[in-house]
Amino acid sequence: MLSDSSSEVTVFAVAPGAERFAQLVAALRAPEERPVLAEVLGGEGVFVDLTLGTDLGTYDSVSVASQRGTPGPGSPM
Repeated sequence: MLSDSSSEVTVFAVAPGAERFAQLVAALRAPEERPVLAEVLGGEGVFVDLTLGTDLGTYDSVSVASQRGTPGPGSPM
């Protein structure tokens, strides 16, 4: 994973099943236009992007997105 000055991993966590997997692949391969993240994820999906910098001057970052709200402190999960 850490083979260059920085490395990146992107994860699309979506509901299981062949139909949902086919929808994800179709959305990511759409040739006409850029996919819209909310449409790719659907109602229950989660997107995670992790960037790790290994050289001086590079950076680390984590991006997480979903259509569901994140519970606040004291909220039931």
